[in-house]
Amino acid sequence: MLDEGRSGSGARHHDTVFQALIAGAEAVLRSLPAGRGAAIDLLAADALISYAFEAATDDCDRLGANAEEAMQRIAGIASRDREA
Repeated sequence: MLDEGRSGSGARHHDTVFQALIAGAEAVLRSLPAGRGAAIDLLAADALISYAFEAATDDCDRLGANAEEAMQRIAGIASRDREA
């Protein structure tokens, strides 16, 4: 299993899963309702991000780059909202 995560096709699969889960979290965060109704949506986004990093740990060489990318993408949501 660990060797699969480090192989070319296995690493690409984990990166694809990571990207899809982060994109899902971005979509949830962009459509947050106001007030307490956002709590369940925030939990869903948190779960998607957690699962994304679980998938990313199978490719340790890219973990730092994935973390940096995820932080920038998520922070970008807040900055776009302030500009709008």
